[in-house]
This record gives sequence, structure tokens and C-alpha cells, in this order.
Amino acid sequence: MQLRKLLLPGLLSVTLLSGCSLFNSEEDVVKMSPLPTVENQFTPSTSWSTSVGDGIGEFYSNLHPAFADGVVYAADRKAPLKRWALTTGKRCGR
Repeated sequence: MQLRKLLLPGLLSVTLLSGCSLFNSEEDVVKMSPLPTVENQFTPSTSWSTSVGDGIGEFYSNLHPAFADGVVYAADRKAPLKRWALTTGKRCGR
């Protein structure tokens, strides 16, 4: 009687688990289309560059430049916020 109680659930489990392998096929279900060829339409160049301060040293910092309304804003850990004209790189204000 005890063997019968274990045999039926055991056989049922083996049957169900072996059925799971039917769904795993070697063929990819999703077919990827080839990527289009991209041609360079311009060559990037540096219009201007500048230094903001002494940098962050060994510290982690989430400071990064931002721009809005034709002005670039940047700062380092110790210096106040600085502004530059986006097109010319000239300092705006103090």
C-alpha cells in the first residue's frame, strides 16, 4: 500500500517533467533581420575645450556637464558652477 502511494506520484512527476523537454527546440524561435549598413555622413570635430577645475581626485562624483539655451554648465567638487557659450566656448559671467 505504501509503495502504491509513492509509485503513482513518482510516475506522474517523471511523465510531466519529460514532457517539458518537448518545448525546448534547438531552432531559434525569433529570427533576427540583418542590420542595415550605416554610412558616415559627417566627421565629428572639437570646436573648443576647456578645464573646469582640479577634477574629483579619488572621490566618486556624479557631476557632469549640462547645456541649455546655448550655454554649457559645469563644475568640479571645489569650484562654483561655471558657464560657457555653447558655440564659441567663451566664459559667460562669473
